[in-house]
Amino acid sequence: MLPWKSIIQLEKQKNRAIYLQITDCVIDEILQRRIPKAYKMPRTRALAKELKLNRKTVSLAYDELLA
Repeated sequence: MLPWKSIIQLEKQKNRAIYLQITDCVIDEILQRRIPKAYKMPRTRALAKELKLNRKTVSLAYDELLA
């Protein structure tokens, strides 16, 4: 598993929603080719636990990525 805690840098004081910050970080990692094409993202519970976030927040980010 990738070191998501160091990859996804969240700024809680930022005017952008946390789930959108997660989305932005994942998209940036893909564009920079640091996430392989066939990489399977961790389950929402696992990522939420690692980032110390609510699972719903991570689910919203995944939904945004799928859209």
